[in-house]
Amino acid sequence: ARNGREAISQVQTEAFDLVITDLVMLEGDGFEVIDFVRENRPGLRVIAISASTDLDVAVERGAIRARMKPFDIQDLLRDVAEVIATV
Repeated sequence: ARNGREAISQVQTEAFDLVITDLVMLEGDGFEVIDFVRENRPGLRVIAISASTDLDVAVERGAIRARMKPFDIQDLLRDVAEVIATV
C-alpha cells in the first residue's frame, strides 16, 4: 500500500499474516493502521517502522515489534521470521 488509507482498505478486503507499517505517511498514518488492525483484525500482527521516536507508542497501541530507521534489512527479516513463526 502507498499510504495508511490504502493499507486499511487492503486489510479490510485481503488476507495477510503480517502488516509492516511506517508510522509517518500521507493519507493515514501508521497509528491509524495499527488501531484499525487491533480493532478489526486482532489476530493480525503488526511491525511498526519509523525514524521518529514514537515506536514505544506504536507498541503500546498494538504493534508486536518496532524498528527504528535506518535499520539493517537482515534485522527486519529476522523480526518477520520470528513474528510469522508465532502466528
